[in-house]
Amino acid sequence: MAVNVRLLALSVVQEVLEHHEYLSRILPAVLDKYGYLPKQDRAFLTRLTTGTIEREEELTAILRMYSSVRIPKLDPAVKAALMLGLYQILYMDSVPVQAAVDESVKLVKKSGKARLGGYTNGVLRSILRDYRDGEGEIKGRITWKDEKGRPQHRDLCRKSTGWQAKKGEEILSLCLDTAMPVWIGRFFEKSYGLEKTKEILTNLTLDRPLTAAVHTGKITAEELIEKLSSEGAGAQRIEGREDAIRIEKVDRLDELPSFVQGLFYMQDLSSMEPVRLAGIKEGMKVADLCASPGGKSLMAALACKESGQVLSFDQNQEKVDRIMENATRYGLENIKAFVADATCPNAMLSGKMDVILCDVPCSGLGVMGRKPEIRSRLKPEDLEELAQIQQKILTQAAAYLVEGGTLVYSTCTINPSENEENVSWFLQQNPQYHLVEQKQIWPDQMHDGFFVAVMKREG
Repeated sequence: MAVNVRLLALSVVQEVLEHHEYLSRILPAVLDKYGYLPKQDRAFLTRLTTGTIEREEELTAILRMYSSVRIPKLDPAVKAALMLGLYQILYMDSVPVQAAVDESVKLVKKSGKARLGGYTNGVLRSILRDYRDGEGEIKGRITWKDEKGRPQHRDLCRKSTGWQAKKGEEILSLCLDTAMPVWIGRFFEKSYGLEKTKEILTNLTLDRPLTAAVHTGKITAEELIEKLSSEGAGAQRIEGREDAIRIEKVDRLDELPSFVQGLFYMQDLSSMEPVRLAGIKEGMKVADLCASPGGKSLMAALACKESGQVLSFDQNQEKVDRIMENATRYGLENIKAFVADATCPNAMLSGKMDVILCDVPCSGLGVMGRKPEIRSRLKPEDLEELAQIQQKILTQAAAYLVEGGTLVYSTCTINPSENEENVSWFLQQNPQYHLVEQKQIWPDQMHDGFFVAVMKREG
């Protein structure tokens, strides 16, 4: 029986939007389960689901203006089918618009909502009518809550050049253009100004290449590129880097012999910075407090070599097993992983470690390009709660280093309270430490948004 790829997309989108699954977890699982599908079908599934989740804010704004039913009242399957159809109309030129409408109606019927097929057809046809007759113009209503929690609404028009807003409200059109919740756009504007916010939000929409950390203990970057080429995958050097490459033109990454042999692991360039800046040397003892999936632990284990040791920790056994699975694949025997809560004291580490890596749980504002579900899942109150958790982790970490040891604090977010302000707080609370270096990495064509601070305990 042929697999209905759009029906798979519907289930993925519902899992993310209604059941709060992570797209980065559910989509690879579906692609793995249906690995026998043609490459074209899997690429279509990836593009459709990722784009729909990423563009949820904009798609919802449009549906608000064309739906006779309030969006919160919509049946979840119907809402997901409408969003999938609308995304195809607006962003997938390879799909005939009529097919996008018809297939969405079929999805609603296949979901057991046949009586709502006419409604689905009517909404999408109304949008399509404006889109065609208005030469690309579509209406939308953006909503948000102000600082006092009061609901705010603005009706905007989407033209071929983007969403149009009144002077003084440019942030509203910018948020719709980049499919960003208004509260996040306004937060960035307050923290960094309008021009920097434009840069951040625009860059978060860029397609980034896959980057991989090279297992330099087994192979050089040049040798790996040649090997990948022989395996049918494309790869390129990254200027100035011997420890990382770009990977492209690849279908089933986990089936490449070079991946199975542990010659590389997938890692964004930004997330490699904490270990690069940590100054890890042969023979050092390193602890990675929030280690899953283990990329930083692997990199640290290579740096401290066989005479050194890396102790990796995370909150549950599944994550710990994943760390050890990766360590085994890369043939690294100087990594040990344990279940531990980083906010609680860890007697194994007290006063014994040369380097502590604290890549803490955070709001993820810097990785929304790769994890689009963050846009709808994150709430303003989460920022303060996360900052407090991060401070608890830092408080415990302060006791783990030997004199002269190095503490590396990192997040994948763009938020002063989680980044610079937490570092300042820690240094005030722990005068035996001083700041060596800190940097905010802004999202761009090659990098996620990331923050790293390196602190030293006095000798």
